[in-house]
Amino acid sequence: MIAAAQPSASDSTSNSPNDPFTRIIGQRRAVPFLKEIRDGICLGAHPRPLLFLGRSGHGKTALSKAYADSIGAEFVRIDCGPELKSEHLVERLTGLKSLAVVFCDEMQSMRKRVQEILYSAIDASVVPALDHGRLDRCAEPMPVVPFVLIGATNEPGRLLPALRARMVNVVMDDYSDSDLRAIVSQKATQFFLQLSNRAIDLIVRASGGSPRTIVQILQSIEVTSASWRFNCDMENANAELAGDATSDEIGSLVGDCLGDFPLEHQALVSSATTSTCFTTGGLPASVPCIPDELVERALAWMGLDLYGLDATGRTLLATMAQHGRATAELLSTVLGLDIPFTRQALAELRARQLTQAAPGRGWVLTDTGKDLVKHLGLNS
Repeated sequence: MIAAAQPSASDSTSNSPNDPFTRIIGQRRAVPFLKEIRDGICLGAHPRPLLFLGRSGHGKTALSKAYADSIGAEFVRIDCGPELKSEHLVERLTGLKSLAVVFCDEMQSMRKRVQEILYSAIDASVVPALDHGRLDRCAEPMPVVPFVLIGATNEPGRLLPALRARMVNVVMDDYSDSDLRAIVSQKATQFFLQLSNRAIDLIVRASGGSPRTIVQILQSIEVTSASWRFNCDMENANAELAGDATSDEIGSLVGDCLGDFPLEHQALVSSATTSTCFTTGGLPASVPCIPDELVERALAWMGLDLYGLDATGRTLLATMAQHGRATAELLSTVLGLDIPFTRQALAELRARQLTQAAPGRGWVLTDTGKDLVKHLGLNS
C-alpha cells in the first residue's frame, strides 16, 4: 500500500488556497476526477496509472504537477523520445526513494521494449535487473518503490494495447475564451507584464487555444518590450528625483536619459505610463501597461496571426484550398518539409477543426477551414 500525506481540513475543499489544484484553470472534468483519486489514495487506496489524452500544450504537465503536490509526492519527469532506452528507464525507476509521480511526456514516442518494462513495474513493483548498465533478464528482478505513473499523449493508438489496458484515461478539455483570458492574466503576472483588455484578447485569439502558445507569446512580449519598460522605469525614477520640478524640466531630464533608445519606444512611454488600463491581477499599479502596439509587434515577429496560425499552417491551408485535397506526402513534397513535421502540423489544424482526413481522399478543408481561407485571402 502506498502511504500518502493525509489531507487536512483546509485541503479538502476545492476553494482552499492550499489545494494545488486551485492553480489549474479550466479542465472542469479532469480536476474533480483527480481530486476523487487523491482522496482515495489518502484513505489507503492503491492508485491506478493514468493516461492524459489531449492536444500538445494543453496543460498536461501542469496538471500532473498539481496532482503530485496534492498527494505529497515527488514529481519525476521522463521524456519518452526514441533516445530513451530500457536501461535508462530502469535506472530512473530504481532510483526512486519515496512516493513519486512519474510523468512520461509524449508517451507515444516510447519504444515498445521500453513500454514493456512498465508492465511488471505497474503490476508487481519490480523491473529487470541491471548488470554493468545492461538488462539481465535471467537475474532476479529488482524491486522499485511503488509509484504513480502518468502518461501524456495525443496519439494513444501508438501505445501497446497491454499498456493502455492498465491505465485510466483522463481526457483534457479544450479551453473556453474565459479560461484563456484567465491563463493570460495568470502567466502575465509571472512575467511581470501588465496588459490591457485588448492586448489580452489579441493574445487569446493568436494562441489557437493553447496555453503553451500563450506562454511563448508572453516570452516574446517580455523580450521585445525590455527597452520600452526600461524607459518607463527611468522616467518614473527621474520624475521622483525631480520632485516639484515643472513638467518641461522633467521632460528635458527624461529626454537626456532616454536619448539613446529607439524613437518608437520613446513615443509610447508617456501614453502608457498615464494609462489606466491595468487589468492583470497581482501586480502593483506602478507597473506600466504594455502598449497594444508592442503586443501586435511581438505577434508579427513570431509569425502568428489572430487565428493562431503560423506560416506553415497558412501554407498548408492555402495548398489544400488550391488542390481541393492533398495527402501528407504530397504536401511534404510541395512544401519541402519532412513528413513527420507535416503530419504534426496537419494534426494541429485538425484539432482546431480546420482540416480533416477523408478516407481515400487525403486531407481536405472543413467548412470552418474554407471560411478561414477566404477571410485570410489564402485562396487568391
